[in-house]
Amino acid sequence: MIKLENINKKTYNRQTGDLETEESVEFVCPKCRHLISEGDSFCWFCGEQQEQVVSVEHYVLGKKLTSTEFKEAKKKSSHDLKTLIDSLPDRA
Repeated sequence: MIKLENINKKTYNRQTGDLETEESVEFVCPKCRHLISEGDSFCWFCGEQQEQVVSVEHYVLGKKLTSTEFKEAKKKSSHDLKTLIDSLPDRA
């Protein structure tokens, strides 16, 4: 299975002054890319047997990033994050 680490949005908390990040983790079948649960032993859509996590992919606002870009994106404000995402090449 493939682990997808996502940053869905970033917001600035005016009360605390903190930058808050909404993150999620999902798992997909490497064969058909349908969502599956972490503990599934096979894909409910295509029947492919699932192993432990075989790779990790990173996404920010729907755009695929490398591990290094993802780590950098976690540090950015929402405005700086949008600028970073817009400057990166598209990856399939």
